Amino acid sequence: MKRRILMVGPALSVRGGMTSVAIAIIDNLSDEFEVEFLPTYVEGGKLRAGLVFLSAMRRIKRLARKSDVVHIHFSKKGSTFRKAALAKFVKATGTPLLLHSHSSSYGFYDELPDYGKHRVREFLGSGDRFIALSESWGAHYAEKGARNISVLPNPVVIPDDVANRSGRETVTTVFMGAMGDRKGAFDLAEAFIPVAKSRPNARLIMAGNGEVDRVRNILRDGGVFGQTEIYDWVGPDERDKLLRQADAFILPSYNEGLPMAMLEAIGYGLPPIVTPVGGIPEVIKDGVNGLLVEPGDKEAISAAITRLVDNAEQRAAMGIAVRKTAEDYDIKKYIKTIESLYQELISNNAS
Repeated sequence: MKRRILMVGPALSVRGGMTSVAIAIIDNLSDEFEVEFLPTYVEGGKLRAGLVFLSAMRRIKRLARKSDVVHIHFSKKGSTFRKAALAKFVKATGTPLLLHSHSSSYGFYDELPDYGKHRVREFLGSGDRFIALSESWGAHYAEKGARNISVLPNPVVIPDDVANRSGRETVTTVFMGAMGDRKGAFDLAEAFIPVAKSRPNARLIMAGNGEVDRVRNILRDGGVFGQTEIYDWVGPDERDKLLRQADAFILPSYNEGLPMAMLEAIGYGLPPIVTPVGGIPEVIKDGVNGLLVEPGDKEAISAAITRLVDNAEQRAAMGIAVRKTAEDYDIKKYIKTIESLYQELISNNAS
């Protein structure tokens, strides 16, 4: 008999890492499990999003009763409070609840009044199991009431082969993510200008949603737009094509959970330039399988890109090392852990 999993989160059309993880789980679970997905948020305006959430509120209790496990994905602020409301309905049914955190920051909690903090702590503690993306995030949530925490970093689908990058005339660094302050997109654009002017063989690809035109204008005003390719959000096929074209990956974020874009890049053997925030320093060791720079340090970002542009041997060595690192996050291992958590919750509920 198949086990029924009710998965709850933003609609699978919503762009972002949380959706990528949900899709990866749905696509790779064994035939032993059957997933029904309940969307709680959609893009396209507050009215449309509100109607979707109200629909989820009406349906959650009925669907939870028919399920063996309810798996709720959440992040910060509005996502936390939406899922807190839904979790109360789930708990009323007695169906085991798995909470899965994806937040890049949780500072909003400290600004809440006491009753708001109580609501968040009640929600975080309501899960029969709680998934955190890293040891540091696990400790963070434990302080706020989460219990039965399992540390489970995001997964990556590792391609069978990677591009042969030796002998390329240009060295391409790729960024993928929301173009805004949090991901350091503007810092990167400004930091690339002196690199491009001193290194004609340096090239930058940036792809994502957000303030894409602002990024284009920074690079155009800096006189280096000809050494860049700027895309809006790309789908999986185009993403993989760009990763194969690239020689290094960069994501100079100010805060993160454990970015899917970085994991996808290391699966392709791209040495990353990233910041030591969230779960990243538990994966990337400076000078070994990538380079770490402080958020907002444009000179350090420029220096890191220059270092990888100028040193083919270091790029290759870090690429080999980080591809090995990626094996620890292979989707196959990840799915085994998820399925074990489901089985544990089902067994505990039965007993």
